[in-house]
Amino acid sequence: MLLFVKTFLLMVLLAGCATAPQHAATDPATLGDWCDHVGTAMCTAMADRCFNGMAGFADGCRDSARPACLAGRSPDSSSGRTWGDLEHCRSTLSSLTCEGLGASVGSGQLSTQCAAR
Repeated sequence: MLLFVKTFLLMVLLAGCATAPQHAATDPATLGDWCDHVGTAMCTAMADRCFNGMAGFADGCRDSARPACLAGRSPDSSSGRTWGDLEHCRSTLSSLTCEGLGASVGSGQLSTQCAAR
């Protein structure tokens, strides 16, 4: 019985740690973090919605997204954005269809919401 209680408490502790936010919405995001998270969200959305979840597309996209986003700048430099901005961008990306992704890129909407400054 004691082993069960200890195991249960450990599971609750781990679940709490796994769901705890890592950053406050007002905390600044580094450029490297911004590029990694936005690139992953964009590539995953495109792979899922436009290419039937093709992992090869998502992997290739992520490999090229980070260098393009960094554009020669240090990953430790400021993105000019906060973690709250990042969540807003990822939420927007997750809500768009394939056509919506294309239209948002074409209109500049995603640049406004998802580009580092």
